[in-house]
Amino acid sequence: MSLEVALSGGRTLRTGPKVLYTSTGIGLHHLFVGAEGTLGIVTEATLRVEPYPETRDMVLAFFDDFWKANEAAQRLMSSCVTFTGGEAYEAEDASVHGAPEGMNGLFYVGLDGTRGEVDAEREYISRMIRKLDGVIADEAHTRAFMDRYTEQWCGARVATRFEDVLTTYVPMDRIREFYDRLWSDVMKRHGIRPIPGERYGLD
Repeated sequence: MSLEVALSGGRTLRTGPKVLYTSTGIGLHHLFVGAEGTLGIVTEATLRVEPYPETRDMVLAFFDDFWKANEAAQRLMSSCVTFTGGEAYEAEDASVHGAPEGMNGLFYVGLDGTRGEVDAEREYISRMIRKLDGVIADEAHTRAFMDRYTEQWCGARVATRFEDVLTTYVPMDRIREFYDRLWSDVMKRHGIRPIPGERYGLD
C-alpha cells in the first residue's frame, strides 16, 4: 500500500496516500516496486493483509474449439465475477482431461472466498458455460487437470531450456487474425509448435 524509500541522494521518501481512493496521479509505490531497486532502496513497506479464503474451487469446461472457449473467457471478464485466474486454450487431445470426443477447446477459472460467494459464482459460470454449449468437467478430472497444468508451467522452462518468455498483446477485434496467421503461416514456416506439447512430453 505504501513504501519508505531511500533515494540516491540520501533522502527518504514515503509513498502512498493516507486515505485510500481519494488521491489522483501516479502510484509511486507501484513505480518503485516495478523498478526493482533502480530508483531507490525500499527500507519499509506497508502491506494490506487479506484473510485466507474460506473455500476454493475451480471450474473446467470443454467447448468445440478455442473460439467458443475464448468467448466464455471474454464473457467472464466482462461479468461481475471475481476470480483468481483462468485461461482459454485449445488442446491437441482434450479427452485426456475428460472432454467429450471432438471437444478440444478448454476453459478454466479459479475461485476463492466465502462458501456463499464461491457457490454463487460457480453457479453463474456454470449457467454461462451451458448457454454456450459447453460441457463442465467432473470434479476428479478438474483436480487432475489443475495438478497437471501446474506441473507443466512450473517445469516448462526447465524442459525447454528457454530463459526468456515472449507474451503478445493483441486487440480483441484482431485476435482471430493473429492466431490464424500464427498457426497457418508463422509456425509452419519456422517449424515450431506451442509449448507445452508432445515434443517435450508435457501434453
